[in-house]
Amino acid sequence: MTKNLVKLSIASAFFGVCTLANTASANQAVGTTIPYFGVKAGPSFVYVDGDDQDTVFSVNPYVGLKTKITDTFATRLELEAFYHTDYKDKYDDYYYSAKGEFSTYGMFLNGYMDFNTYTPLSLYIGAGIGFASHDVEIRESFLGQYYYFDDSTTNLATHVDLGTKIDCGAGINLDIGVRYAYYGSLLEDNNFEDIDATSFDILAGIEYNF
Repeated sequence: MTKNLVKLSIASAFFGVCTLANTASANQAVGTTIPYFGVKAGPSFVYVDGDDQDTVFSVNPYVGLKTKITDTFATRLELEAFYHTDYKDKYDDYYYSAKGEFSTYGMFLNGYMDFNTYTPLSLYIGAGIGFASHDVEIRESFLGQYYYFDDSTTNLATHVDLGTKIDCGAGINLDIGVRYAYYGSLLEDNNFEDIDATSFDILAGIEYNF
């Protein structure tokens, strides 16, 4: 019982501090633009060719400009880099086996719409377009013969986002959101069929507003 009361007190104090901070940060004048930067990270559930799935880790630093349109609505223009740790997959049967892995990195130009709820929480939706580069390695074995293939490709990439920010004062926001992204084809070799990569990401991070 005592532990629960302590946890409740800590949560209440945190919410109260953020509420006071949110009131102060709301003083940004309508029509003004401020710069910001931050970093998000989290698990990325990657799907290859709409089927095979692996979980990788995504790191996404970004910089941007936020313009307050009205007291309840703001827009953001943002440049974001991203990097995914290696995706790995393998297949084995009696005659044939294959192992493949790839890493993905690139940049997005993002546009967001923020909605003020007059609490520490604000909601946002957005989308981005940019490029994704893939470094691919494939190792195959068929009837005792071994083959190795590597390739690097760069493709058009897009994403859509939905999330929330928690205003903690002193220009600091916590960011929690989800993303669906399309990264284009992994291979450009004529000996292989096109293999597209998509992902569903859960990202959390910290942001500083000037």
